[in-house]
Parts: sequence; C-alpha cells; structure tokens
Amino acid sequence: MEVTETQANKTLSFVSQFYNNETDFRTKSGIRSCMHNYGDSVTIINITGLPSFDRKNYRDAYDSIGYTREGAAECNDTGVAMFFDRNNEVIMFTTIVLDLLNNLITN
Repeated sequence: MEVTETQANKTLSFVSQFYNNETDFRTKSGIRSCMHNYGDSVTIINITGLPSFDRKNYRDAYDSIGYTREGAAECNDTGVAMFFDRNNEVIMFTTIVLDLLNNLITN
C-alpha cells in the first residue's frame, strides 16, 4: 500500500514539472487534469487506503487503490502522450496490488 502511495506521489511530481512551461492550452489542461487525479490519489490513499489496510478493511483499501488506477487511465485519456508510459506503469502496478487485495477480500 505504501509503495502505491509513493508511486502516485512520484508520478504527481513528474507530471507537475511540465505544467509551468507548457504553452499549449489543451496540453496544459491535460497536465492539470493529471495533476488533479494523482493529487487526489495520494490524498485518498493516505486518508482512506493506508488506515483501512492497517485495520484489515481490505474492501476500502481496494477502493482507494482502484481510484489511483482510474486516475492514471483518465490521465491517458487526456491525450498528453508524454505521460503514457508513466501512467501505464501505474496502471500495471496498481492492478497487481488490486489483485493481492482482492485475494485478501475473498479469503
């Protein structure tokens, strides 16, 4: 869980570094959307995900990680191509974490 928060935070930092220098309105809007998604992801993991995991409430932990995966996919949907590889890494990683959490939920 903490690794997912770290990855989302690093991706937020990566995405944010492009915002101030971008001059194209459409690209800047996409970057802002990605920043918002990853920022929310970090907050949700810290406020809901990690405490839920610690309390063995794996369903809520699952939902918070699912939000991170959804945010990465939405970032891809903005069309900002420079983030595709990074977003896809987040999607793949969070899918693995979700599979592990799902095993904890069902067992």
